[in-house]
Amino acid sequence: MKAWIALGSNLNNPRQQIKDACNEIAMLEKVQFISGSKIYLSSPIGPQDQDDFINGCIVVETQLEPIDLLNALQKIEQTHHRTRERHWGPRTLDLDIIMIDNLVINSPRLTVPHPLCKERLFVLLPLLDIEKNNNVELILFNKKLPYWINLIHDQILHTSDNEYLTALTF
Repeated sequence: MKAWIALGSNLNNPRQQIKDACNEIAMLEKVQFISGSKIYLSSPIGPQDQDDFINGCIVVETQLEPIDLLNALQKIEQTHHRTRERHWGPRTLDLDIIMIDNLVINSPRLTVPHPLCKERLFVLLPLLDIEKNNNVELILFNKKLPYWINLIHDQILHTSDNEYLTALTF
């Protein structure tokens, strides 16, 4: 299965947090890193009394069951000292499963596709990077990515055109 994962951080060297997380995800058993997006800088959603976020997305091939992938990602968040002190608050690392192939999952711990991804430019633009780099067309909630991107008018992202998320191979 292919899984698309969003990464975000705004604490403790956020750029390095998400780069390290890419490597840690790639080293998981039954997970193979395929591709990463550009790295983006975005304003926080929710409370504005926090630093901007570094964001990106990756796609991996995995043989893990979706809930096992979620457990593995949450374990990585914990190794980065992720705390959940307030809703949409600052964080060292946030890893969200956005999509897993064409699966639809609605369980108490996991909802796929991620219900808010279509409202987040910091998820949609990185997904579009991956789409372009891998000659695939991603469909979210029965619509192509540009449909959702064109509906967002209140979010601004900044990026470096040549800095992509990658994983080191060992």
